Amino acid sequence: MPDYRLPEKRLPDNRSRIPYFSGLPLSRRVLVWLLFRHSLDDSQWQARVCQQFHNQNPEPDAALQWWLQQQPGYELTATRLPMLLLAAVMGALVVVGACSYSGAAPINLWLLLGLFAFLPLLMTVLACWGWRNARQSSGTLPVMAHLMFRPLLSHTSGWSASLIKPFLLWRMQWLAVAFQLGVVVGFLLLALFQDLAFAWSSTLVERGGWMDDFLVLLSTPWNWFLPAPSEALLTHSHFYRGSEGFDAELLRQWWSYIAMAMITYGLLPRVFLALWMRQTLTKQVNREMHNSGDLERFWRALKTSADAPNATLELERKPLLTAAEWSDSHIQLAWQWQPESSTVEAVLGLQNWQQEKQWLQEQAAHWEQPVTLLVTSKQVPTAELADVADAIRATNSNLAIELWLLSDGQEISEGARKSWQLFARNHGLAFAEKESAEREGGEP
Repeated sequence: MPDYRLPEKRLPDNRSRIPYFSGLPLSRRVLVWLLFRHSLDDSQWQARVCQQFHNQNPEPDAALQWWLQQQPGYELTATRLPMLLLAAVMGALVVVGACSYSGAAPINLWLLLGLFAFLPLLMTVLACWGWRNARQSSGTLPVMAHLMFRPLLSHTSGWSASLIKPFLLWRMQWLAVAFQLGVVVGFLLLALFQDLAFAWSSTLVERGGWMDDFLVLLSTPWNWFLPAPSEALLTHSHFYRGSEGFDAELLRQWWSYIAMAMITYGLLPRVFLALWMRQTLTKQVNREMHNSGDLERFWRALKTSADAPNATLELERKPLLTAAEWSDSHIQLAWQWQPESSTVEAVLGLQNWQQEKQWLQEQAAHWEQPVTLLVTSKQVPTAELADVADAIRATNSNLAIELWLLSDGQEISEGARKSWQLFARNHGLAFAEKESAEREGGEP
């Protein structure tokens, strides 16, 4: 049996650009797409599509929406605003705690700048580095993914780490934006309803000219509409424990400086990073939708079920072969399922098509017995199976090709029977509906 290992590279296909996905917000688009890919891991998915849309011609996006709504966890893909609101409330509460003071001493300027300007800027830089690693890595999902999406993850398996990790990091950026926005709004409300005074103090740093220059340098981005700290403000802003007093009226002027630092260094870089991540993630999701081939598989199953005839076709029923006849009289090729029989020549449709086609061309040139394509009642016709028959004919036009629909001990539905009969007729294949030889004849 041939061994196929290399993944096939697919080119973008316009049929994969279904409006249903493009009309969704990016956050939900990613989750719905991953849920859709997981739904195709079910061995019964083609039979379910064929049964639902038999003799129908639904719109692609309507059919896709119905299909997704049947999947467990679909309702959990909706965008959740409460998480953003919770982050904003937490940011407001943190800044309220940082600005609480009795009035005996001014609020430490470095505390506010460090927590709400410098630290967010450092985290933004680290997020840029993490984004690069997230897009290039694969494997297990981080703990944060399980904490944020535990209900949805319980319904799915085989998540694409190369997609979910960037998605998770992008979502965390918006949580950080909401947190920082809560910080800014909370600080402005405090400045509006309370009398706040600010100064800087340090055990290790003595006041010097470099400190004044550093504070002026920080205000460079907004100097075009707000003046830099004045010399008097810088002179009186160094506070010592045990000082007899401070000029509260002068020190309250720092509020606009602190607010602009929170916005310039804490909020805006994070917003720009989140927007850039969104654009990059959108391209990555669209590229994966185009290259995966999953939408094409779904569309082919939908089209095949819609083409099934209304009239009942006469069945060509062949007598059940014995184990010896099953083994010796036909070249058996199973299509997208793994039989237990050791007499099957190959299992096709599960790996790289180019390698499968090359193997068929090499082997079919030496075949003399009829070729039998084995399919089960749980499957639906696909264009790839027609390509297999065409490849065999192109190599050896003298070979007879038959299509055997195996019931596998279960009653074959009328819709599945009609679909396979139409497929065999359209592609010039002899059709036979049979019981599984493994059930009737034991070990072939």
